[in-house]
Amino acid sequence: MELGERIRQRRQELGWTQADVCNGAEEAKITRNMLSLIEKGKATPALDTLLWLSKRLSVPPGYFFCEEDEEFFYRKQNCFPRLRALYRAGSYAECLRVFEKELGSCDDELGLMMACCAYFCGQKAWHNGAMESAVGYLQSALAYAEETVYPTDGIRAGCGLLTAIGVNVQAPLLEFNEMGYIDSLRKAGCLDVYFYLKENESYPYENPFYAMHVRARLHMKEGRYEEALHLLNRIEEQKGADPVSAFLLFRTYSDMESCYREGGDYEAAYRYSSKRMRLLSAFRS
Repeated sequence: MELGERIRQRRQELGWTQADVCNGAEEAKITRNMLSLIEKGKATPALDTLLWLSKRLSVPPGYFFCEEDEEFFYRKQNCFPRLRALYRAGSYAECLRVFEKELGSCDDELGLMMACCAYFCGQKAWHNGAMESAVGYLQSALAYAEETVYPTDGIRAGCGLLTAIGVNVQAPLLEFNEMGYIDSLRKAGCLDVYFYLKENESYPYENPFYAMHVRARLHMKEGRYEEALHLLNRIEEQKGADPVSAFLLFRTYSDMESCYREGGDYEAAYRYSSKRMRLLSAFRS
């Protein structure tokens, strides 16, 4: 690609007109007519003009002369510091947006970074009950994971489990394959969720509310509904707190409905049935 063509390509990537380049900055080194001639290959810019253009278009000067196979390197060199700053700040959605706008293609390093960003966005959406958004992010995380040679077992495992819940909040264990899952879940930090779904009573949960709900369900199986309600109410009191996800709250409401119905308090059972259905509707956002 010739010098003028590369200048034009970079200008268009930014969504700028020739006038935007020449008139949108102080101490412009070039007129619009001269820029037009340069882009058409009918004029060659002086060194100071070329340096000004590289600064104005936010690329290193060498970008204008690189071979096709070097172009990605220069584009990454220009964009990566911003991506890294956004990632460190926890601005994962913005990091994804900038990557897709400025680069759109991956090497191993960027593939891992974008897989992590999409996974963290999916986790947040899942935690807040926006299940369709969560599944979209998690699918993107898996796609980015394919673009890197770095280990992504943890991300893949987390995506599998959280996607299963997002697709079928009422029976998520039907949606994924358990073979070889434990080891990969350990890397992903999702073992709490997995053993909670399995109602494992002996697992040392990091999240105390998972353990509390498992105990409540054990009481229900034994017909001890008042004891179960005591635990379930303690979970509901913490709604909005970080350890209590929308999914945990949904299952808590389901069990509270059952406990009140078994105890003959149909008004309370109806109230929690309504809460459960409202939350179920919100999962489709």
